Amino acid sequence: WSVGGIAGAAGGALAAATGTPLALHFAAVAGACVLAVGLALRHFVEDRAEVATAAQHPGPKPGRRRVLTGRLLLVGLVTICATTLEGAAADWLALFLTDERGAAESLAAAGYAVFAVAMAAGRFSGTAVSERLGRHGAVRVGGLVSFAGVLLTVLGPGLVSAYLGAALWALGVCLVFPAAVSAGGETPGRPADAIAAVTAIGYGGFLLGPPLIGLLADQVGLGRALLVLLVLAGGIAALAPAVR
Repeated sequence: WSVGGIAGAAGGALAAATGTPLALHFAAVAGACVLAVGLALRHFVEDRAEVATAAQHPGPKPGRRRVLTGRLLLVGLVTICATTLEGAAADWLALFLTDERGAAESLAAAGYAVFAVAMAAGRFSGTAVSERLGRHGAVRVGGLVSFAGVLLTVLGPGLVSAYLGAALWALGVCLVFPAAVSAGGETPGRPADAIAAVTAIGYGGFLLGPPLIGLLADQVGLGRALLVLLVLAGGIAALAPAVR
């Protein structure tokens, strides 16, 4: 996921720098994605035989308990805060750099590439960080780092500070979604249902967060609208014990 973000941002920066028409750029990306999915389908793991065996020899049905407990709702709230922070960077960071900072389109796309690289680096090192700080400790620190990153991106002087802020923004938020899904998976009795619930709540942040920021930006400007993300970053830090 994160490496794909890096590739997309780098490709966008290159297309902008070379003046590639948008239709040609998108057509090339679409073709590459079709090719990649076609290759991936050849390596899917077949599981139909396992499902058929389970259907022929069903075990005792566990008692059906409510999935959305109070704890899981808090985990979902942490997740939606994180995905809104991540989605806001994907949808608005480059536009902020062009509209508010006057950056060229290629430099603005490079700003999101910085975010994507930091996101990938943070996730690849996430196991070591979580083992050192504990899962909830990593989430709490992540919320605080994201808070600092958003603040520096929006209010810091110059393009370099925006890049540094974007890196902190990504490093802070990168472990929250995986930590929340992991916490959901430890729900007794129905871990798969709990993971599905946490993930569904979390993807609501990708779906609803960026458009709401856009509506707010129409009223107060994009820079001020992005400052709303500080509340979400603070919420992640405050709710971190839910993923303990």
